[in-house]
Amino acid sequence: MIRILSLLSGLFISVACHASPPAKPIEITPGNIDELGFSIEIKQVGVENYVRLVVPSTIDQHWVPVTTQAYTYNGEESGLLNKVELGSPTKEVSINSYYKPSDGDLMVGVYFLCGLDRAPCRGDWDSRLYMIQSINQYLITKKGSRTH
Repeated sequence: MIRILSLLSGLFISVACHASPPAKPIEITPGNIDELGFSIEIKQVGVENYVRLVVPSTIDQHWVPVTTQAYTYNGEESGLLNKVELGSPTKEVSINSYYKPSDGDLMVGVYFLCGLDRAPCRGDWDSRLYMIQSINQYLITKKGSRTH
């Protein structure tokens, strides 16, 4: 998992060469997803899961999404990376992906930059990575929180 996180963090850095290195990834959980402004839909379609993560158009007024990423993997084996660099911000950004939970897992992430509107940030540019490291674990956590 650490190896995968390092790989994904490195890929996000390539999005904006002027950005500072990303901070520690901010984990999206069932407990904080609404507060962060994200929403998620997970549906079983045959033997696969369809995942749609809806991304806020801005966070804290000045943070805008610049790249989305979905990484399907099977244990320690290499997986399939789908990375989309966004043009100008749109009203709705979403990550849509399918994966087979019996064979692997899915990690989704969104890279946000601050300062694109020339607003003051911690530097000329700043970056944040919001991610769900494991959709399988997200579902387990969500299911467990319903029983309490």
